Amino acid sequence: MNLYDYILSEFEYDREVASMFCSVFEYREEPKDKLLIKQGNHSHNVIFFENGLARTCYRKGSKDITHFFYGEGTFYLSTEVVFLERDNIFDIQTLEKCCMRVTQFDKLRQLADRNPKIYHFILKEFSRNIRKTNDKIYGLQFNSAKERYLHLMNEYPDILQRSPLGHIASYLGMTQQRLSNVRREYILDLKKH
Repeated sequence: MNLYDYILSEFEYDREVASMFCSVFEYREEPKDKLLIKQGNHSHNVIFFENGLARTCYRKGSKDITHFFYGEGTFYLSTEVVFLERDNIFDIQTLEKCCMRVTQFDKLRQLADRNPKIYHFILKEFSRNIRKTNDKIYGLQFNSAKERYLHLMNEYPDILQRSPLGHIASYLGMTQQRLSNVRREYILDLKKH
């Protein structure tokens, strides 16, 4: 999904506002396995993924842990950098070739200062990201491994086909072996019905 069409639908087909919003973004293509932003960086980049799949991840000792996935029609922004003035705590890495639009957050902030529709859209996008974070934390704390897997399967089914098993397992807070067992149990349950 391209940025203009996404924004146009969000702004109730107000072409002037959609054009204004999109004008501050530049187009970029990156290959698979490209590190877009490195942990510890102070990047204010806002990225909209038009095509492809990426993930945010961090390193804990020798472990590589996936925090979130970003596919078509999603925005990435480091809230730690933009709002807390701290270094970015995640790497962002492409898992497929990605076509994206990129801008600096300050450019969006300037637009938002002049246009209430853009301001409200930015708040809406942050709210979506906060909801995703809250859902993930809730799932890790209260849901079983199987429930977490089913949630991912229902909400983001394409990730299961497009991402390596290790990235999916770490995102779900389990080992690859546990994920394999959960998948096997799910398939057996399907065969019973």
